[in-house]
This record gives sequence, structure tokens and C-alpha cells, in this order.
Amino acid sequence: MGKHPKRRGSGGPPQNKQANKPKPSTKTEDQQQGYAGSSLISNINRPSMRLDSPSTAHLSHQSTHPSTKASTPLFDQLIALPTHSLAAGACSEISSETSLEVDHAKVPMEYRAQVQGRCQRQKADLPDAKIWIQEWKDSLPPSAPFKAFQSDPKTARTFNYQVDWRLITNSGTDDGIIRPVIAAGGWPVIPGSSIKGLFRRGCGKTPLDKVDITKWCGSSAGEADKDSKSGILRFHGAWPVTAETNPEWKERLLDVAHPQQNWQLGFNEQSRIEKGREKHNANAIVSLFRPMIQISITSTEALLDQEWDKIKLTLERGLAQGIGGRTSAGYGSIQGISETPFLSIGLTGQGVASQLLDKTPEFRPNQFRAAIRGMAMRVLGGLTDDQITMGVVDHLFGGLGKSAPKVGLLMSQFTVQEYEQGSYGRGQATYSVSGQLRWLINDSKRSSEDLDLLRNFLYKLHSLVMVLGGFGRGSRRLDHSCFPLADGNFYRRNSIGTHWQWLQPNLLPPGLNPCSVEELNKLIADTRSIAGQYMKTKNFLQGSKLAPWREVIHPDRSLVWARKASGPNDSVSINWFHDQEGPPCIKKTDLTGSMGKVGRIWSRMYPIINSDTPLGSHRSPAELQQPKPDPFAKPVNPFDRGKRPGNRITPPLPHRTAREARPQLALINDFWEGEYLEIVTYYKGANNIELESQFLKFMKSGGGVDACFIPINFSTP
Repeated sequence: MGKHPKRRGSGGPPQNKQANKPKPSTKTEDQQQGYAGSSLISNINRPSMRLDSPSTAHLSHQSTHPSTKASTPLFDQLIALPTHSLAAGACSEISSETSLEVDHAKVPMEYRAQVQGRCQRQKADLPDAKIWIQEWKDSLPPSAPFKAFQSDPKTARTFNYQVDWRLITNSGTDDGIIRPVIAAGGWPVIPGSSIKGLFRRGCGKTPLDKVDITKWCGSSAGEADKDSKSGILRFHGAWPVTAETNPEWKERLLDVAHPQQNWQLGFNEQSRIEKGREKHNANAIVSLFRPMIQISITSTEALLDQEWDKIKLTLERGLAQGIGGRTSAGYGSIQGISETPFLSIGLTGQGVASQLLDKTPEFRPNQFRAAIRGMAMRVLGGLTDDQITMGVVDHLFGGLGKSAPKVGLLMSQFTVQEYEQGSYGRGQATYSVSGQLRWLINDSKRSSEDLDLLRNFLYKLHSLVMVLGGFGRGSRRLDHSCFPLADGNFYRRNSIGTHWQWLQPNLLPPGLNPCSVEELNKLIADTRSIAGQYMKTKNFLQGSKLAPWREVIHPDRSLVWARKASGPNDSVSINWFHDQEGPPCIKKTDLTGSMGKVGRIWSRMYPIINSDTPLGSHRSPAELQQPKPDPFAKPVNPFDRGKRPGNRITPPLPHRTAREARPQLALINDFWEGEYLEIVTYYKGANNIELESQFLKFMKSGGGVDACFIPINFSTP
């Protein structure tokens, strides 16, 4: 055999190939060549190069290595250094005395250290994330740089899917911030390995032979044979397309994660008493808003249309539970693709719209999961200690866990049927919505579940949320745009509270729609009893102590009163939050709360809808078929010509007059005009003991003249 040619490289990491290069003669030269981890000198006059595979050229900190051969769009935005001494071919003439002073504020956010003073993109109260997104958008090409495989339909297919709300993925390359995997041209992608995993998830739900799964995806050693085998399918990832019908995903990239669990339930109650304020913060994340995504799959063998149909069915089975991250909270759900839900409930309601970091209002479906999860914590926290409670809740809904994040058993999705947006008072954004709240089961965790008991427990949690409060912002207050004050006028300054009704109360299981004080008493007691039964099936023992939080449902920690109101004009508790003269005189106190402080009183007007006729049946088919605005469309400024709201307010009107009289306000179509249960919930332990004692004495007497509030004596199971 002839002599092998001399090898010119090991193929190892570039940082290991520096041995034969001349070392800088001085410290100054070393600084010139290594600033910000980039070889600025060698990149000054080099044009940007674009890679052509979505699996390469990720915009991570590794792409700034001195030996990187291809720059990226964000890298090209690095500052242009003074070139009077850096002309082409003159690099070797730089003397050791030459000093390059670079202003780090001109370096793009992608290449700055995530430390205070340089860049902290995860901080919602800083503009860093917004600046990073703008720099990213400026570098994006007008359309996706990836080609869909459609040349030979026998060996390649591309499938398009519309994401309902937001799509979130995590590159894992940045410290403290979630942002997508970024590939060639700066385009976001979902890697092919993730799509293959999603596809295999769908394989477990389709009636396919094991041979088909192995043929498509291959097998690992010991899975189907002694040796590993390669499948015939190749998964090329997924990426958003840009077309006239799908430009939104580039416009609303700045998302927010705002954990409020500790603040809402009062985890740090002692700190609140000592400092007078509980803290909570919002974190910036980057997610794609309603992208149309393309998923490309090719085959090494020519396949018939019938087999490609089976492949598409399997892919959509995998997509039914969502794509990307945080699918348990409604992210990544695909329009028109769903599986049979574990539980489905129809809801209609209205309230104050959530806001993004730039103050843009947005309807966020993850509010439903947050409300049910929070109620589960309040119920379980009234049965056992905080550690066991968190264990059960993390098992059901997922959470951070003690050492690592946990994937929960339950996943929520909300399908919008009707939607309307509006504003109230001085321009506060509002919404009204109707739809189906659906819960799915994570198949990987369902093996040991008593599904009937779990379904019953989940139903009770929904009912308790509906009876005591509601969903979304302002769930502690009844909706002030629905229920007038004692003088007959509506509170007009701001939108306060929320109002929710069952969409089809006739389809609810027995006991979920209480129509009397006695039925409400039974609902609370049954919920606590079923929660205890579920803990026993999961080997979670009830502790001798309760969770030390402000809001737990237990006879010794919380009190509930209820009365029957003759109609929407008969609310009593709404006046307590605005009247400073008459009893109980609790406006802007520790009991009602204020800005930055969570109060201890919940008030609710729960409609007594005991008819077998579902809501909406009185409307004509023409009314039901009228097109409704898209719930995720870009909000429309309710004030013409961009004028600021100023002090513009909704005029005082008699209750529920014609919609045309209040065109700005979004109102649910089927607002109940009959009787209500007015329900007041109070969590004991206020810092002002004297005021709390006076309020409890006031409620013991019935809550005022002719109010006739009756205490709910729910018992410990």
C-alpha cells in the first residue's frame, strides 16, 4: 500500500488548532485579536455568508469564536472599528502601541455578557429584550431561507399548520431568557429531532403495526432487534413561513412570563406584614405569535399516496397535544387539530385584557390553567402542608419542582367560538369571549391514574372557580360594568372585575351548578372530600398542618357567605369597595387591598341558571353565524386618529341598555337577567385585627340591613 498523504487537521474544535499560529508579541495585540470573543480584524472587510441548512449556523455565543468562518446577520452589526490602520493587508503593520477602544454599548445584544450593565434580556423592566428583538428583526430576510421539499411527491412532502396562539421553543443557549432556536439567515426553526420525537408520540396513538413504526422511524439497539436500524423517513424540522397571510409572527415577538402564584396565594405572608408589600416580577421571553409553520419530511424510498396519508395522520396525532414548549398552558396548539378531550366545559365571560410588556392588550388562553391550578392549591392547602400540596399540584399541572421542572399530567387548550374586544372607562382594554375549555391527558403519566376520580376532582375545581371568582385579571371582584352601584349608576373610571357564566349549564354533571345556599355548601364540602380521596390514591397523606399561605380553603382559615339576589341590580357587596361612610367601611384597607397589595375579600355574582335550555338558544341562526373578530388579532385603537384616552369615560346608563349606546365596551351576548347568588369569601389573618373583627361582626349580623348573608358551614372531610 502506498504512503498515506500527510493529514492537515484533526477535525477537532477550532480552539485546539492554535498551536502552530504565531502568538501575539504583546498584551495589546492579544486584546486586539480577542475582543468580545471575535476576530474583528479578520472580519472587517469580509461580506456576510449565509448557510443553507436550518440545522446549522445557530446564533449562539459559539458563533463568535475567532476561527468562525461564516458570520451571521447579528454578527455583521458589530461596530465598524477605526480602519485607518486596518486597511486590507495592513494588519501585520499594527504596532504594539496601537490601542483599540471599543464602546460595548455599540455591540449587539446577542454578543453582550448577560450581566448587569451589559445586557439582561430576561429582565422585563429593562429595554434589553426589546432591543435584541429589533436587532434580530432588522437582520431577518423577507422570507424563509429554507426550501419546502415538493419536487417529488413520492419521496417528499411538506405540511403547513397554523398555530392558534403562540409558539414557544427554547434554544438553551442563552442564560436566563427563553428564545427560539435560530438557524440560517437568523430564521427561527424547530429542529428535525424534535419533529421526529413528536412524530413518534403520534405513532403510539395510531393503529399501526410495529413494522410500520420501525420502517418509518427506525429502532434503537434492543428495541425491536439486537441491532439498531435506520428508518426511511427524514425529518427536516419546522419553520415559520412569511407570506401576505402570515406576517404576524414577526410583529409581536416579545412575550412575558409573569409568575404570580406566590403573590396571589400569599406565600410570603410574614414578609407582607413586615414590609407592607409582596413582590412579583415579569420575565421577558421570545415567542412566535400565530405563525404558519411548514414541516418537511422526505423518504429514502418512493411511497404511495396511501402511505403518505398515514404518515400525515400520525404527524397530526402527535400535533394534537401541541408543538413546542408550555403546551400544558395552551402554547403551540394547532388550529383544527385536536384529540378527544379528557374533559370539556363551555364558558362565556368578559373582563380586563392582559397586557404585554409594551402595553399591548392581548387575550391569553393560559389564564384558564392558572385559575384552575391556583384553586387546586387553595383546596389542597386547606387539607395538608405546603410541601405535600406542591407535590400533588406539580403532579397534576406541572411546575418547577424541588430540583428540576416537572411535566404535569393535565394539559389545557381553549377553543374560541366568539370573541369581541373593546375598552371601558378611560380606555382600559376589555374583552368578551365564548368557547370550550378542554383538558387533555399526558399519555406518559396516565398509567396509574384513577381517571374517574381525577375527572370528578377537576370538574369540582372548575365549579369552585366559577362560584367564588372567575378567570383572568380581576377574578376577585364582580364585574363593575355589569352590576350597578346602589345609586343605579355604574362605576365608570376603570374596568374592575370579571364575569363568567356556563355556556351550556344543562350539560354539566350534577352538583356543579349550585342554585341555592345549601347546594353551594355541599359543593365546597364535596370538593374538599374528593381532593382528600385523590391524595390517598396517590399515596399523599394528609398532614397535621395546613399550608401557611394567606389563601387556603379551610373552616378555620376562610369564611364564605352567600345570599340570593333578585337580579343584576341587587348587588350589595359592590358598594363596599366604593363607600367610605356606610358600614363596613373597608375601602382601600388591608381587607380590600390596593395597588401592590392583595386584599382578603372576594365578591361574586353567580347567575342561577337552572333552565334546561342552553345559553344562546334565543338567538337566531343569522346572529350565531355572524363573523366575529379574531381573538388574537392586533388590537384596534378605540380612539380615532391615535388620540390618547385622557379622561374619557363611559357615560352612566341604566342597566344593560342597548349595545349601541356603549359601543366601546365588549359585552357577553348572553348576560343573565335573572336571579343570582351573591357570594363573599374572606381569608382570615389580616394585619389590622380590629378592622377584621369589625368586618366579621358585620357579616355575622347578615352583612347590612336586608342583605341577609348566610354563612357557609362547610366541614372538614
